Amino acid sequence: MTHGAGAAAATARREHRHGGGAGVRIHPDVRLSRERETRGIMLSGSVGAGKTVIIQHLIESILAQPGTRLLVHDLKGDFTATLPALTREAGGGLGLVAPWDARSMRWSVAADIRSPADARELASRLIPPDDTGGTGAQWAQGAAMILGGLVVSLARRSRGRWTWADLLAEIAQPYPALREAAIAGAPMAEGLLTAGEPSPTTASYLAQISSRAGGLIADLAAADQDLADRRRFSARHWLRGHGPRVVILGGSSRYGSLATALHGSIIRSIAGSLDALDDDDERRIWLVLDEAPQLGRVDLRPIIETGRSKGICVVTGWQDSAQRRSIYGADDAAAMDGMTGTHVVGRLLGADSQQWAARLVGQRQVRRYTTSHGADDGRSVSEQYADEDVIPPEAWGGLGRVRGGIEAVLIPGGDMVHRLVWPFPSRERWRRVAAALRPAPWTESLETDTDALAEPEQPEQPVPGPDERPEPATEAPAPEPVESETSETSAAASHDTAATPALDDDDTEDEDGDDGEHWEADETAPAPEDAGGETPSPHVDAPAPADAGGDEGGAETDGDPAAAPRRRLVIRRRAGGGGPDDQEAG
Repeated sequence: MTHGAGAAAATARREHRHGGGAGVRIHPDVRLSRERETRGIMLSGSVGAGKTVIIQHLIESILAQPGTRLLVHDLKGDFTATLPALTREAGGGLGLVAPWDARSMRWSVAADIRSPADARELASRLIPPDDTGGTGAQWAQGAAMILGGLVVSLARRSRGRWTWADLLAEIAQPYPALREAAIAGAPMAEGLLTAGEPSPTTASYLAQISSRAGGLIADLAAADQDLADRRRFSARHWLRGHGPRVVILGGSSRYGSLATALHGSIIRSIAGSLDALDDDDERRIWLVLDEAPQLGRVDLRPIIETGRSKGICVVTGWQDSAQRRSIYGADDAAAMDGMTGTHVVGRLLGADSQQWAARLVGQRQVRRYTTSHGADDGRSVSEQYADEDVIPPEAWGGLGRVRGGIEAVLIPGGDMVHRLVWPFPSRERWRRVAAALRPAPWTESLETDTDALAEPEQPEQPVPGPDERPEPATEAPAPEPVESETSETSAAASHDTAATPALDDDDTEDEDGDDGEHWEADETAPAPEDAGGETPSPHVDAPAPADAGGDEGGAETDGDPAAAPRRRLVIRRRAGGGGPDDQEAG
């Protein structure tokens, strides 16, 4: 094992001579060979181990290479907030796929579902297999088969021009029509769908579809309505060079199941579209999938195997080896570890993960000399050989944050292992220039008058004693005005109107016709010291009025006290296209 970047850089340069030349920088001082880029990179480290720092350096190097394309899985919103500035500098456009965000593109699902196999895969994402044992697996598999048949039937009837709203209507139609459509798309589903009235077993399958997939499809349909004027995104078209150069799959803790189903389906669509790409040693399409377990069970091995000759480079991030085993099983997880060309391992806290990392690096044979003394003051020296871990398990817990950066171990395979420090990236380059999330209107469609801010409590005034003289009236502080309910709700409505997403308006082109857009800097983000002479976009939102309070749920009034709403529960749902300027009350 070597310490420091010098030996690692020298090893990498030797590999460049027979590995297709120098590629991206896995470390500021270490460049991978182009052949190694396509063999996969796996980052492993517990929470706080510094995986994001390593990914930031890697992304900077990827964007510095002309012609590369990049897809980033962003669970926490860090890259959504920081990549607009870097992408603007590198050129090529930036797009977001996160239907709960008002800035999101719309996934053109019909464009990526091109075969019955694609439809079955989509159904299995919406109704994932039940791994708890018992009869749950049977119900999930049967429901997914029926749903897959409905998708196939819908795609055939519409000739590939269907939406999530169409699929929602498909599963909500009367049973006779549903049965006919499902069997037309999946003949094997006939054994699950009884003729005439649905049997209790059939009803259970249909209940699985409604309870497990119905809500997700309804949310995606509502998002499509909100994002009707947004650009469309197709994984197939993006692989062929259309659309923005950089695409972010935005994560969500609030919509975790929806994010897993949606983003897992997009990655699966990419895997299913690789056969249509010609082999090309010069092409570089990077998939940076941090927090890969949040994508669900997406088999990445075909992407690494098939994509290698097509210029597909896969980077995955994991907290420990147990995550891979829980998703893929022990054998498939071990196969994934073995086929990955480059490992970067940071701090690991679990004993099981530390043992895994020690085995990954391997052992070395050491020679030891033992001196023994006899009864007659004689001395003998014996030579012994023993195998020991190159990096013992307990040493992996000592990695992580050090002065000036993050310490981790680079394992490029072979006999070389390098212990390196990745410096913290430039704060100026990675400043937050946009909000991590701008909620789409459909995510806040239930609003009540009781959300208005409570009136501030007035402090109790002390009762003067019999010998105390009251203060002069002119010196007494004026009582704090109490806002009327009308002013509160009016201010809240004003804030709701102003809080439109800071986006360019020119975003209605087809996915084949533009190269992406940038969302503008968030008005709350700190401005850089040197703006570099850049002209602000005219599409940046005006900040919300100072008295808006922060509530977005008040009913709109015109200031007339007679029009002020009473305190009652009022549920409003935004209607129509759901664009950022739509404020229609239902």
